[in-house]
Amino acid sequence: MSTAQHTAFTLPPLNDDLREILGRPNFACAQIAEVLRIGGADIAGKAEDEQATVIHWMLSKYSTHGADWWTHCRGELQAILESAKASAEEGDAA
Repeated sequence: MSTAQHTAFTLPPLNDDLREILGRPNFACAQIAEVLRIGGADIAGKAEDEQATVIHWMLSKYSTHGADWWTHCRGELQAILESAKASAEEGDAA
């Protein structure tokens, strides 16, 4: 028999932010998943994989930043795109 201890896991109350994250349909995750791929994330091509990764990423931002989660998501996505653009421009200049 295992002597592992069980810890209680309590979900936070379902609020508007969590509804927005958890209710995101898979087709609404494709563009975000593509940007995360540009940033180095390894995401399989199935819509379900994209959805799971994007929702997980958003939940991690929510757990860290609370109601300000989308500001941080948007900032990270913009930073990825700006970095990719700068890298492409450097490559063009070489």
